Formats: sequence, structure tokens, C-alpha cells
Amino acid sequence: MCEKQSSLNPFDVVTHVGPRLVPFVKTVLLYYVAWLPLEYKSIIPAVIKCLPILCLIAFVGTEGVSLRKEHDYQRRVIVGLVFSCIGDALLIWDNQHFITAMIAFGIAHLAYIRAFGFSKFRWLKGIPFMGFVLFAMYVLYPGLQGFLLPAVFVYIWLVCSMGWRAFAQVDILENVWTWTRLCGCVGAILFMISDLMIGIDKFVTPIPLARVFIMSTYYAAQVSIALSAVNTDDTIIKLRLSSRPMVGPY
Repeated sequence: MCEKQSSLNPFDVVTHVGPRLVPFVKTVLLYYVAWLPLEYKSIIPAVIKCLPILCLIAFVGTEGVSLRKEHDYQRRVIVGLVFSCIGDALLIWDNQHFITAMIAFGIAHLAYIRAFGFSKFRWLKGIPFMGFVLFAMYVLYPGLQGFLLPAVFVYIWLVCSMGWRAFAQVDILENVWTWTRLCGCVGAILFMISDLMIGIDKFVTPIPLARVFIMSTYYAAQVSIALSAVNTDDTIIKLRLSSRPMVGPY
């Protein structure tokens, strides 16, 4: 069955959603303009790094947050963003808090997995992602010692499971997709790429311009997942209201 959102076109979505993403874009630019040295361990770089994610939390919050079932997805994405924000801050002091940051991001991935859900299991779509787990462990294994070995394995399994659950919600060949689900897919895959680059740079060999690539794919991943939480029914209503002709005296 087709699940395409035919009532919306890309231009409508951009005009509705775009202005509310301006704070995110500005804070990402602030991060790159400031570009504080990694050696600078203080609350200031932590805040600057976390500001874009805080903006995304506010963005998803505008889509509706309550304990009602219709807001389950938005609520779970916000939980994921909150724990991602905690992980971001902890990574400023990565030598002392790297494992704690991994735990925070692991909880974020669990929240995203719950958001994407298991309504469409499609276990065959999980095979490439489990292959990615094996590939990542093969690449990272030489640099992992002690507790890091099982910890990194569990973390990679979680992030790849998130990718599988996002991918399982989309079936282009059967015309089962929505633009929000596609955003979730893109976000999950970018998250996997970003995390793999972190692992290679930290445990295997330095990557040229690693910070640029890691943070670019990371912010792109998070904004894509945040966009997947847009309430399309609410968007359609607002677009219809905004297109109503003015009535009354001029």
C-alpha cells in the first residue's frame, strides 16, 4: 500500500519547516566559526557544541510533546536528542568520560529504535546492518583493549540496530514511504558513518580533517532524525490555513 504523503510537496515542507530550523543552522555555523581547540576543556566548548542539538530539541518540541499516544514518536526523538546532548558534552572531556559518553549515546540510540519501532519487522533488511557491525569491529579491533572491546561492540550493535529499524520503515520498491521516514533513514545512516569515523580516528589511525567530517555528518544525522518527527497532519492544516484568502474590509 502506498504511504506517500501526496498532500505535501517539497516546497511546502521547506517553507513550513525551514524557518524553524534557522536557530539550528545559526548555532552550527557558530560551532564552525568558533572552532575552539580540542585541548580547550571547559563548559564553553561544551555549550557551543550542544547548542545545535538544544535547538533541535526545541524544534521537535513544537511538533507536540505529551504523554498521548500520537506524540510517542516526538517524545522518543526528544529523549534521543537529550541523551545525545549529554554525550556531546561529555566528549569534550573524552579522556575521562568517553565510556560515559558512549552510554549516553547508547541510550539515545535505544530511544531512536523505540521511535522507529517494530511495526514492520523486515528482518532481511537487517542483514546489511549486521554486516556493518562485523566490518566495523574488524576495522576497530586492533585498537581496542580490555573493557573497550565489549563496550564498543555493544555500541556498534545499537547504532546499527537503529539504522535497521529506520530502514525497515521504508520500501521504495513497494511504494511504501513518506518523506519523514526517508529523513529517519538518512539520519540513521549518517549517524553510523559519523560514529565509525570517530572509532577509526580514535582507535586505529588519525583521519585528516576528522573533526570536520565527524561533526558535519553528526549534525546532518541529528537534523534528519529531528525532521522525521515533523507532524505532517499538522503541517497540512497549517499550510491550508496560511493559504486562505483574507476576508473582510481592507
